[in-house]
Amino acid sequence: MPSEGGQPRQLTFFQGAAQPLSDRMGIHNEVVTWFPDSKRILFLSRRDATNGWIKRPYSVSIDGGLPEPLPMDQGGLTSFSPDGTRIAYNRIFRNFRTWKRYTGGLAQDIYIYDIKNNVFEQQIPHTEYTDTFPMWHGNTIYFTSDRGPEHKLNLYSYDLSSKQIEQLTKFTEFDLMWPSLGPDAIVFENAGYLYTFDFASKESRKLTISVPGENDETLKHWTSVSKLVSDFDIAPDGKRAVFAARGDVFTLPAKKEARAILPVLREFVKRRGSLVPRWPLDRLHLRSHRRSGTLHHSSGRPWQGTADHQWIQRFQVQSRVVSRQQETGMGRQGSAPLVHRYRRQETVEVDRAKYAEIANYSWSPDSKWLSYDKQDENGNSAVQLYSLADKKITPITSSFTK
Repeated sequence: MPSEGGQPRQLTFFQGAAQPLSDRMGIHNEVVTWFPDSKRILFLSRRDATNGWIKRPYSVSIDGGLPEPLPMDQGGLTSFSPDGTRIAYNRIFRNFRTWKRYTGGLAQDIYIYDIKNNVFEQQIPHTEYTDTFPMWHGNTIYFTSDRGPEHKLNLYSYDLSSKQIEQLTKFTEFDLMWPSLGPDAIVFENAGYLYTFDFASKESRKLTISVPGENDETLKHWTSVSKLVSDFDIAPDGKRAVFAARGDVFTLPAKKEARAILPVLREFVKRRGSLVPRWPLDRLHLRSHRRSGTLHHSSGRPWQGTADHQWIQRFQVQSRVVSRQQETGMGRQGSAPLVHRYRRQETVEVDRAKYAEIANYSWSPDSKWLSYDKQDENGNSAVQLYSLADKKITPITSSFTK
């Protein structure tokens, strides 16, 4: 597409294998660079590979047409000489693999190939470590290598006249990654920051980048939350419902369209995660869905478990307050559901799963019974009923069916 904008034009149509490649294998068709005349694009493809390891350089015209393979049977990252007759390239493409200090058979080296006369010229002097990201500028080929004493990818240069290699940067903690060649400098990434390396001064400079925010999105505005409801519950008398959406809690009557918004601590929502409202017999209570360790009711005052019961701080916690009189909560520790009475500071294990976690449960309206499903040896689940008074479990369905 034009650099000033416009409609993109598709140049290739080979999609590759039916299954996507794993991250370390890269992608099926990868753009590498432009030809010096800006009329063709060089890309890597596995379209004629005999196995998943090999990529071959192809070129395609910006006007379309069939891709044409380069003379080499395989290749990786590539850079053209200024006159476009020769290339410096990796035969091996391994740049999506994060191996450190690698010296095995896939350690990349850099070759120079005369594509005009179809002649292999030479290999840049290589050690057992990785040489990659070739960039041809004038009479010098720049590349990255971890051959130095730091054994981190740093920037090097190879002078085609003197045949000498020079180390240009000396990063010791993180690799220098994804350099890009410009007319008078190279830009690269290190430790999440962008740097430029100036050819004239041979010095690196860390860049300070500011990205303007989408200020319009930060302005206060009205928006519909009808499609953003994350959870809901119905009052025991069926006359109202409560919904959680966008960090607020809404109550709605069954017939009228009037609504009420309950105040919620937004900072609590930001720190703890999404809200999950539950409506007990006498008033609404809320809980945090994630690693809160606390239960909150509509006044904002927290209820928290005792220090010796850290179950409520686990990610799997699914707590529900069922009545203000009993202040009783429900949660899980691993595969075991727990009942906690906050006023008594008492935690009781209800049951223990053997074949799968117990994750689904519901309180009775009078807060005296807990129902849940538990998986049996045959893989089917049966519904169980737990009495809070006598602490007994009664199966009310069979695991013959799920």
